[in-house]
Amino acid sequence: MRPLEKAFLGGIVISRLSWIRLLLVAAGIAGAAICGDRACAQSFQEYSYPNPYRAAEAFGHLPKGRMWGSTSAATLDSQGHVWVGERCGKNSCAGSDLDSILEFDSSGKLLKSFGGGLLAVPHSIYFDKAGNIWVTDSGELRSPGAPAPDPATAAAEIKGHVAIKFSPEGKILMTLGKPGVSAEGPDTFREPNAVVEGANGDLFVSDGHVPHKGSARIVKFTKDGKFIKQWGGLGSPSGIFIDANDVMYVSDSQAEWTDPKADRYNPGFAHGVHVGSARDGRVTAFIPMPVPPNGDNAPEGIAADVMGNIYIAETIVKGVWKYTKK
Repeated sequence: MRPLEKAFLGGIVISRLSWIRLLLVAAGIAGAAICGDRACAQSFQEYSYPNPYRAAEAFGHLPKGRMWGSTSAATLDSQGHVWVGERCGKNSCAGSDLDSILEFDSSGKLLKSFGGGLLAVPHSIYFDKAGNIWVTDSGELRSPGAPAPDPATAAAEIKGHVAIKFSPEGKILMTLGKPGVSAEGPDTFREPNAVVEGANGDLFVSDGHVPHKGSARIVKFTKDGKFIKQWGGLGSPSGIFIDANDVMYVSDSQAEWTDPKADRYNPGFAHGVHVGSARDGRVTAFIPMPVPPNGDNAPEGIAADVMGNIYIAETIVKGVWKYTKK
């Protein structure tokens, strides 16, 4: 079994995907693959995909005095500009007024920013056909059934667990979910992590970031935000991007194959980025992530430009990292 062929539920960041194909991909979510320890160990031993990319280089220049926080959102617009969701120098923007949505040109120069005070944990960015910007805010996870925080005493926490549509200038056009409310329902989310638009304008939201601790579903809405249905199941990839040539890039921040006691234990699958075909699922390359001094990393948001350069948003190493072909 190859990594791209395993059923999944994770962050979906897709540049070009019809609603029919989305349904076909999402349909595989309902039946997670079963892999025995012996078979998985064998598949890992055969893990010999080439890595045609150079070592990562840091991308994006922040204003003087500002440091990168955790990032899991990255995509490109029609001009080739790189858009990033950055968590205000930490792993959350709660209590901060810093802009968390950032636009960079291809050289890494900051062109524009917005979103100050509006988001808690920006998780993904997606451009719809009209050029509007969808941002998911996975928010701070609370226990099931826990009430929303009291607005009078915790105003900074009344955000998160929503998908927000912004104009290119940063004006809020629509909100799916209820800010600050963490629940799995027809009009609420529990750590939503991505949104994509179908060909007819229907909206699909991937809800749930840590499946064994929260939601694990795809929620479908009309273009006006009315609930239609939901479905889903377990899996591990964190980000998906399909370019104009149907090359698929999948980031996996969850796979841990050495320690059966680890939350991210997923024998037979490696931590990094898989590159392959969106047409037949064939894997053609694998990019292992460099191990930092603290021994952990988490590649999540992913995008690729017309030159094949890959941009990866990192939540643990932090910032955006650019990979170019050798």
